[in-house]
Amino acid sequence: QTFSTSPTQVVAGDIEPGHSLQYEVGFRGDPVRWVYWDTSLFYLDFDDQIGVVSHPTGPNVIDNVGRSVHKGWEAATEVSLSGAFD
Repeated sequence: QTFSTSPTQVVAGDIEPGHSLQYEVGFRGDPVRWVYWDTSLFYLDFDDQIGVVSHPTGPNVIDNVGRSVHKGWEAATEVSLSGAFD
């Protein structure tokens, strides 16, 4: 059984566990000793996502709010200044 820790929220009686499918592919490199890079593509498909449904006249309800799809690209670069001068 699931309980809310908030006095302004209640948990719906028929809440289902969420299910997700995630893919990610990426590459890393260090073209010189003091420069590093990392890049990746991701895709997350989340079904029966759990969230809070706001009600202006009563308590907010923690319930299944539906499906969400998240997709995108991430990239990072790091430069070691001390390594550049070694």
